[in-house]
Amino acid sequence: VPLRVEPGQELDAGDFIMLHEIEPQTPPHGFSLSTPPTSLHWTAVPGASSYEVRFDRGVLPPTDTNSITLPETLPMEPGLHVWSVLAFNEEGHLLGATQIQAIFRLLPLSW
Repeated sequence: VPLRVEPGQELDAGDFIMLHEIEPQTPPHGFSLSTPPTSLHWTAVPGASSYEVRFDRGVLPPTDTNSITLPETLPMEPGLHVWSVLAFNEEGHLLGATQIQAIFRLLPLSW
């Protein structure tokens, strides 16, 4: 429900929460790879106890470090791939996120 605010009216808008911007490290945004990556790395978020990594259309198992090893069963066809990260504290509150999903291209092998 929208809140109507009159000129001069005081209003408590609550707490402003600043999220840490997570920077993808490996593979970086817009990078081209000739072979599939074996892991993903990102900047650590102070106070984070777990990270949720989304890869293409799926969610990988949570991790408590700022990297994750990709499952060998994960299909890595040539073309564009997208990954992003969310960081949570022990209470499950969101602390940080990638602002732009990291996109990388897997090049077809040429013989």
